[in-house]
Amino acid sequence: MTWLWVILSWALLIYLLLLFIRAAYGWMQILNRDWRPTGFALWIGEIAFTATDPPIKAVRKVLPSLRIGPIALDLSFMAVFLLCTVLIQVVAILAR
Repeated sequence: MTWLWVILSWALLIYLLLLFIRAAYGWMQILNRDWRPTGFALWIGEIAFTATDPPIKAVRKVLPSLRIGPIALDLSFMAVFLLCTVLIQVVAILAR
């Protein structure tokens, strides 16, 4: 049973890493509009976006964007990130 928790913990940590990569790519595109990933960076970005898109899109349907004047703040990424960190803690507690 311990191996199950270890595998689940590693899977959640890898998913959290993919969320960090997705956030970094998003900021790179915001800060440098001419930046387009090529080669290995494109491959890593494709993996990160493909793995993280389904949960973020599902949360986006349930949790609407927060309107602050002319700005719409998308809370779906933060919700998935928070859920992932909470699940990591729960798995760590259950693994004991």
